[in-house]
Amino acid sequence: MDDAFVPHGTAPGKPRQPRIRSASRSGLLPRPRDSPSLEHFPGGCLLSAATFEYDSLTGPVRDAIVDGMTRWHTYLVDATTREADLGELPDGADPDQLAFELMGLFTGFNMSVHLLHDPDAATRLRQSIGRLLGL
Repeated sequence: MDDAFVPHGTAPGKPRQPRIRSASRSGLLPRPRDSPSLEHFPGGCLLSAATFEYDSLTGPVRDAIVDGMTRWHTYLVDATTREADLGELPDGADPDQLAFELMGLFTGFNMSVHLLHDPDAATRLRQSIGRLLGL
């Protein structure tokens, strides 16, 4: 999973953008209505779906899901901490709280796209992330 969340850069010779801000402008997060389908992962996010299926069970599958979601959460905390250290977040922003809220937004987005077929889900996600990050 580490390779899936490498830092995003900018053009050569320009400073790197903070990770979450850059990811929100890149392919990691969907762009509103810019493709025939919002479904980057047909059927939804595998880890999100598996989380709901296995959260109350025990065993190696659940353990792998916990590991994947823990790594995702850690990535978000690390990325928001770096942005806070660079002064790129609103004053007083709490990286742990931001990571929690971002995970909730991504889960809600997944449901909105795949269960509710909301054509405005990507726009709503981007607006919500922008509000959280002070964009």
